Amino acid sequence: YHQVFLGTDARKRIALSLNPNFNDYDYGPDALNLNATLTWKPTTSVQLSLGPSFNRSGSVSQFVTSLEDPTVPQFYGRRYIFAELHQKQLAMSTRANVTFTPRLTFELFAQPLIAAGDYTTFNEYVAPRKRTLHPFTGNEVSSAIVNGRRQYTIDPDGPSGPAASFKVGDPDFNFRALRGNAVVRWEYRPGSTLFFVWQQNRSDTDPIGNFDFARDRSALFDSHPDNIFLVKGTYWIAF
Repeated sequence: YHQVFLGTDARKRIALSLNPNFNDYDYGPDALNLNATLTWKPTTSVQLSLGPSFNRSGSVSQFVTSLEDPTVPQFYGRRYIFAELHQKQLAMSTRANVTFTPRLTFELFAQPLIAAGDYTTFNEYVAPRKRTLHPFTGNEVSSAIVNGRRQYTIDPDGPSGPAASFKVGDPDFNFRALRGNAVVRWEYRPGSTLFFVWQQNRSDTDPIGNFDFARDRSALFDSHPDNIFLVKGTYWIAF
């Protein structure tokens, strides 16, 4: 595990911090995380920040599905299917804090996120408590397009083996999401406060698997939003 942190003086009007880290695994794909935060304070009552982050990770045995199969007694008659996964994720955390008066403030948070997962080689473990994997290759796996979606047919021990073949849908995915909220706090009298809240959530998925920022950004903002408006109030009763 390798990590570096670099940061400027947070008391200054503009502050920057960088926190990259890298995991070099002996078993499985390496992982890379890049995180940064840029903070700007144009006045004493306003603070704005941007926090982009990028993550690249993966697994040699990401669970896909399971099914009954009496030919695998070592797994109690159930076959567990995994696959090698390569995943990329990009996000941006945005915050704004504005103090108009000690009794009136505004806070905003928004985080768009784009993730893509590419499943490659299907496999299974050969025995419990062992790392050894059996990848399905050659005549053990084939694919076809069914109703516009790729579908895999897996014969775990080949055409001559006793195990029955089965079908698996393409697990590749592209996920986009945006969550945000805005809060106005008004202390209309000492100890009594009103909160006006707006929340928005939107998400979208596609079975693509490859990371394309321009395409996924456009698809994110084309997805249908769910908006929630809330009003909360408190009243201080003095005795």
